Formats: sequence, C-alpha cells, structure tokens
Amino acid sequence: MMMSNPPKLPPRLPINAHTMNLLEKFTKYYQHTPSFHYVKRRFFPTTPLVFDHVAHRSFGYTPILAYYASLRFEQQKDLYHFPHLHVHAIWLKSPSFRVFLSQYEEPIFQQIKSYEDYQRIQKQNDYVAWTLLHKDDINHVAIQVPNLDDIIQLIQRDGHLRLNNPDQPIEQSVDGKLRQASTVADKIPFQFPNGETKEVPYAFVEFIERRDGREGFETRNAARIFTSTQVR
Repeated sequence: MMMSNPPKLPPRLPINAHTMNLLEKFTKYYQHTPSFHYVKRRFFPTTPLVFDHVAHRSFGYTPILAYYASLRFEQQKDLYHFPHLHVHAIWLKSPSFRVFLSQYEEPIFQQIKSYEDYQRIQKQNDYVAWTLLHKDDINHVAIQVPNLDDIIQLIQRDGHLRLNNPDQPIEQSVDGKLRQASTVADKIPFQFPNGETKEVPYAFVEFIERRDGREGFETRNAARIFTSTQVR
C-alpha cells in the first residue's frame, strides 16, 4: 500500500465506530512520532511510502482481533512465541496492509501510579510496562522498502535518527527473505496518576524488506524489534 499521508482503510467499508477508532489510533501515532515525519521528509520526499504493517501490544487481543475482523482483515495461521517476554503474537492481512498483534500471556496485577513504578516494571519486562501506559495504541508502523541496506546506510550517514541495535541494525529471517530494522522509540511526556510528568518511550518506525513475495513474520526478527521501546 502506497502512502504519503495516513493510510486509507480497506475499501468499501462503512463508517462505523471501529473505523473511527482506527483512524484515531493512526492520528495519535502521527502526532507523537516525529521520527516518522523525518523519515518521510528526509528519505522519501517525493516518493509515496509503501505501508507494510502496524503493530499493537495488548493484555488480551480478542477485542482488537474482532475490531480488525470487522474491517475485513483475515487472521493468518502463524503463531509466534516469545518466552522471555511471556508473549505470543499473530498476524492479520487485508488487501491494504498487515497487522502484527501480540499479547502478554500472564495475569496482570501490576499498576503504575508513578514514574518509579514504571521504572521498576520496565526493568522486569519492558513489554508489560509499555502496555500498561499506552494500552493498544499503535506501537509502530512498518515501511516496506526494496533494499533495506540502502535505507539503513542513508540513515546512518544522515545521523539524525537512532537505530535500534545500531551495531547490527538489520535482522534477517532464516530463509533470508524477510529483513527488518527499526528506529529507537520516540519519547512523549506522560502524566502519571500521582501527578508527575516524565518522558517515556512511545512509538517508532520499522523498515522491512520482503523478498520473493515473502509473507508473515519471523520470531527472531520480531524479538529484536520489541526492544525498540526499551529505556535508553
């Protein structure tokens, strides 16, 4: 899917609560992820972006799955496991773009009332800390590129964006047909229930190269992408 502005939803959909909620998610991502705007302005000034997928984190993705099903996204058969995070993930596809949808598998008893709470939980499990703050917001948007090495070299030479895992930013699937890299998450001011406001990681940009029509995702690649929201 080509885009220069927020992506269009799958065609011929009625305007309903699900559609409007999804548009709100995209709007919030664009408002709070300056890295995305920099990528578009600096590296794709005259070229529409190819929109590959969005990602959501959750403590239970059933409502989100139903939300996308109402928009004619179809769940695929793959299931990805991340034991170190106690997380698993699925993906969905429509004619327009894909969705990577993950879920924390353990009961949630933690609450974040202060920045100190956030720091403590984040050290234990960054996935849990991020999701307690941001719920099912769009965690990242992935831009499909024909040659991942080229865009990463441009980003490295430019020096403005911070790449995740900068010494080896590109992750490659076992079959060599799925290659991914990401920026470090942009930070936003977050007001905690106790009244204090601190900057915390929010969303980021992923770059993805699919060779020979490669579909789906790869556990090892995704595990690295998850680390884009770690506190640095």
